[in-house]
Amino acid sequence: MGKFLSFFAEDGGAKRLWNSLWIGIPLWFTAAAFTFYWLCRIPTPGKAVTALAVVAGVMSVREEIKILGKISWVLLLICPLITEFRAIDKDDADKAQAQKDFFATEKQGFEGVNTQAQKNFSATAGGLQAAIDALNRTVEQTRPRAKVMVQKISFAGLPPGTLPGKIKSGIEYEINFDYLNFGQDTATSFKYLAHAYVDEYSEEGERKASREFLADWHEKRDIRHMLNLESGEGPFNTISRTFTPEEVKELDGGGTIFVLIRFEYTDQTGKWGTDYCQFFQRTAKGALDMTVTKYCTIFNRLRYSIKPQ
Repeated sequence: MGKFLSFFAEDGGAKRLWNSLWIGIPLWFTAAAFTFYWLCRIPTPGKAVTALAVVAGVMSVREEIKILGKISWVLLLICPLITEFRAIDKDDADKAQAQKDFFATEKQGFEGVNTQAQKNFSATAGGLQAAIDALNRTVEQTRPRAKVMVQKISFAGLPPGTLPGKIKSGIEYEINFDYLNFGQDTATSFKYLAHAYVDEYSEEGERKASREFLADWHEKRDIRHMLNLESGEGPFNTISRTFTPEEVKELDGGGTIFVLIRFEYTDQTGKWGTDYCQFFQRTAKGALDMTVTKYCTIFNRLRYSIKPQ
């Protein structure tokens, strides 16, 4: 028992062993191993400080350390200090990155919700717009409107001294045209132009007559005006036509008479126009039939929009 107590005495063997290289070198290498490991893999804050405190405590209780040993232990103290600073910086960077990732995830989630909400709103708005458009079309279709159309074109009898199917030059012929407002609304600011043209009995003849008529319309030649044409009202008008010798020669050679009419009027749905064309048919024997007309294929346009409201 006395030997055991003397080993741990103030100047006993335990003190000499503690201060010896047999203990100091393993302690230093152990501390150096932890320090090197943490230099390569940064620990969480606090661990390096704990290691620093342990190394400082070991140094404080080991006496008789030579100058080289003190330097090595001081270097060993500096390494945990550097490690702790790096650990603090890494922890701050990790927290900042985690916060950034969190807000990015939240933003992405909100953007997804917002995108879906916008899609739902667009789909709903599109459905509502389609329903509104359909309702507007229904309302537009049921609104009263004027619709002026030609009913009949015919010669108003034959002048004295003339024969059916045989036009003479220098004699005034009258051509009647009946028209009617088939719509439910009054046609206001009503105006029209009706002219008769002689040209060859063909599609090209119709095109030529159409060009001549449009020139007359743009020059406002013989355009007539009426204030109103009430719904269901169906008057008739007459145009007078005296044919020249050249036109009679054209008719005798197989030509025909094209009658072109344009109406222009306004109702509560806008400003509208109607173009109408008929030509007098030729019989199988080649004579001009002054009682039968046929529809043109080019000029006819029924109730086209000029300026919708």
